[in-house]
Amino acid sequence: MEIADTEVISVFMLVTYIAVLLLFMYGVYRYVRVEKGFTVAISRGLKPASSRLVMLYKVVLILVRKPLVAIAVASIIVMILISARAADFTYLWMEVSASPPLKGNVALMVSFTGRVGEDLINNLTRELTSSGITQLSRELISRVILEEPMSLPNVTSAIHVVIGVDKGLGTKLGIKDGYVYVSCNALEGTASIGKHRVSCISPALIAAARVVNGVPLLPVQAYLGVTPITPPPTSVLVTDIETAVEVLGTREVFTDVVYFVGKGVNTTLLFNLVESVASKYPAIAVARYVEGDKGYIFSKVTVPTGSSVIVALLASAVSAVLALSILSSLVPQLRRLYGRLSIQGMPPWGNTLIAVSLSAIVTAVPGLIALGAVFITAGGSAAFNSLVTLAFTWIASTAYFVSRSRPKSLKTDVYVPVARRYTLAVPNCDIDSVREAVVRAIRGNGFFDVEELEYKYLGGEVLIHARMSYSEAWGSGLDVNVMVVGREGNVMVHITAYVWSVEEISEAIMSNMLALAISRIVGGVKAWCWSSRS
Repeated sequence: MEIADTEVISVFMLVTYIAVLLLFMYGVYRYVRVEKGFTVAISRGLKPASSRLVMLYKVVLILVRKPLVAIAVASIIVMILISARAADFTYLWMEVSASPPLKGNVALMVSFTGRVGEDLINNLTRELTSSGITQLSRELISRVILEEPMSLPNVTSAIHVVIGVDKGLGTKLGIKDGYVYVSCNALEGTASIGKHRVSCISPALIAAARVVNGVPLLPVQAYLGVTPITPPPTSVLVTDIETAVEVLGTREVFTDVVYFVGKGVNTTLLFNLVESVASKYPAIAVARYVEGDKGYIFSKVTVPTGSSVIVALLASAVSAVLALSILSSLVPQLRRLYGRLSIQGMPPWGNTLIAVSLSAIVTAVPGLIALGAVFITAGGSAAFNSLVTLAFTWIASTAYFVSRSRPKSLKTDVYVPVARRYTLAVPNCDIDSVREAVVRAIRGNGFFDVEELEYKYLGGEVLIHARMSYSEAWGSGLDVNVMVVGREGNVMVHITAYVWSVEEISEAIMSNMLALAISRIVGGVKAWCWSSRS
């Protein structure tokens, strides 16, 4: 099974991280621009649009500005870097079955990321033999997919793949030195490439040929499930190594090398040696070890060791403890804000959203930035350790904030709003007219935004309820209840107004809000009934 080139994966992941980071920064920039324009509009006296999202944003901003948050962020980043520094990794070996079993010698096949020269293979061979591995034989393989197809006279199919084999595999296929072979289905007459004559070879023989057990001679281009997809034999040219060098016009034609070593080889020594040379030679992509009916595939994909994961978990625990011990000071204020928000109608999920947002800003945002820096500078294995630390800290802080930020009891931290009552007697006017006058007065009040307005008839009475937010102060407003009752030929209007606010506001502002709301209703009712009588 072919393993993807780790360098390509690293570049892809780097590009992905950068793209996600740029998108996140662009989103933040757009959101800040919107909020900046919103703030300027308020300062000019324009009426802002009521938005719970803006309210949540401002509440979280109040908490994030605390100095202790900076200490918590710094501790999280430090633990992420410590976790990355302690990361250790090992290369990945996968056990596969070799069918049919390899008889005789043990085979070690090394595949490269691209075409290499013989000098690199000679250096690799010397390192294997100098480390105590007895080399019995070596076979070179060239499997090159052409960038542009090759056309030959009297050959019906274009050549897309050139395969060069050494003498051992060439003898099994019937390849003679100096000859070039194409599929018998594609050859219709005499053909040649330079001084080399073109002969035909059975396409079934090419398709069935194996470099080692489980590795087809034809280069694998993709997989359909577990089935390898190879080019058709009619588009393949097979020859010996020297002729392949002449056809391709370069000495760097080798894509694979197969070593046959004696039985009883120390597999641990061999595996360690393969890992050592793989880290030394970036051109090595994958190695296959076959002995009898067993096979192992080595790739340069790294996985963290057990000790590395333990260090990551310990760093996660320490990071979570440090962060929560510092951030616990925000819980009382978060509870107070939630209590005030619930008074003005914030649903229960609003508290959860505030807690999750606060946890994300404190842990996730700086953590992801540090994680990206670790990935760029130290690689994927170190980034995995940092990811474990970040995820554990994020989950722990989110769970802590959500569970501790709710008030323990409905009887604690209750905010008592400021209220004012007013009673008005309106003669010679019916209840429906008064109800309409009150609704018109509430809707037409330019100092407030009406969030809710409803009324209900209860026998001979009308109950009107309105929730209004004050335009000149964020997070403040009124709950107005108006009871319209007919009594002894008059209509009694009972007005009750409650002031609420997320933040502390002065008594003068509260008095102004009550006066602006009640006077508008009283004046509107009087004017309406006076005009209706006239």
